[in-house]
Amino acid sequence: MTPISTMELIEKRAKSARVALDSFKEFTGEGEPLQDNIVDLMTNLLHLAALEGENPSIIHGRAMLHFEAEFNRGNDDIRGKD
Repeated sequence: MTPISTMELIEKRAKSARVALDSFKEFTGEGEPLQDNIVDLMTNLLHLAALEGENPSIIHGRAMLHFEAEFNRGNDDIRGKD
């Protein structure tokens, strides 16, 4: 199996997020701009986390750490760095 590049992984994850966002928009009937829909979905996920006994701040922080690390690796892939 050929290893997947960081950019390919990011693109795959973005596609899965698009599926979730489209489902969210269909469920809520939201027709707002993309940024507003993303914020609303993220907010709802944090509400879910809190209701399930999780700490939304920790989840948000971890998600940002993952995003920044993957984003930086993706940029390194584009520039040809290892």
